[in-house]
Amino acid sequence: MFNTCILVGRIIDDSSSEEGKAMTHVIIETDRPFREATGKMESDRFYVSLWKGAAQQCHELCHPGDIVAIRGRMISKVEMKDNVPFYTCQLVGENVSFPHRVMN
Repeated sequence: MFNTCILVGRIIDDSSSEEGKAMTHVIIETDRPFREATGKMESDRFYVSLWKGAAQQCHELCHPGDIVAIRGRMISKVEMKDNVPFYTCQLVGENVSFPHRVMN
């Protein structure tokens, strides 16, 4: 079995990021690789959970508008609404890279 996901996108919200927390959440926006029939580029937003070192690193180095690359794994949840299963997915980030920062 294989569960790996890589997202490269722009942080649009890091409101739960606090110094010293073992966990944080960010929302990443990515562009779709095609245009809609109207010619407009669409995008998707992903809710990402980061733990421990990745959470602290993101808190220290990332701000809304920054581009990040996150590798992690997807987790899913199923909720029943009116006897119909409703599935949601979330990325648990395991490694964060910062292409917007120049490393020397």
